[in-house]
Amino acid sequence: MYSLYPYEAGFQKLLIQYKDLYDEALYPVFLFPHLDRVKRLLKDRSVVCIPSHPSHVEMRGFNHVERMLHDLNITPEPILSKISERHQARTPAKFRKERLFEVQDKQLGDCILIDDMCTTGESLRQAAELLKPHCEHLICFSVGYHPLLEHQVPSKSWRK
Repeated sequence: MYSLYPYEAGFQKLLIQYKDLYDEALYPVFLFPHLDRVKRLLKDRSVVCIPSHPSHVEMRGFNHVERMLHDLNITPEPILSKISERHQARTPAKFRKERLFEVQDKQLGDCILIDDMCTTGESLRQAAELLKPHCEHLICFSVGYHPLLEHQVPSKSWRK
């Protein structure tokens, strides 16, 4: 699991403004300071984003995770689709086991699974479980992570 920012006050405000208040113009602030490092992490890997439900993308007017990747000039593989309209962040942990995604039958080679935020890891866990048979090697990346998951994020040395 690779990640950039702990989910603390500043990051939280930016993410809410961007994602929940539909402020698409904020997309560059998340990865810009780390573009070269993230490019190295993505090199020679198929990129798969945790998808939003189509109704959420329509309401927002953009796919927030894919938009964050815009300045990297990559096209994510559309192998996953979200089948649940439920928002993970607004759901109590005991109800987060519902199946969230479907996967297409496609082989991808080395993959990186990307999400905007890792709170409990359930979305990434479910998606990774579905993707593993379609990837030679799979790693996960989230822009933000819950501070209680700090022990699961590798040392900051990967960003150098």
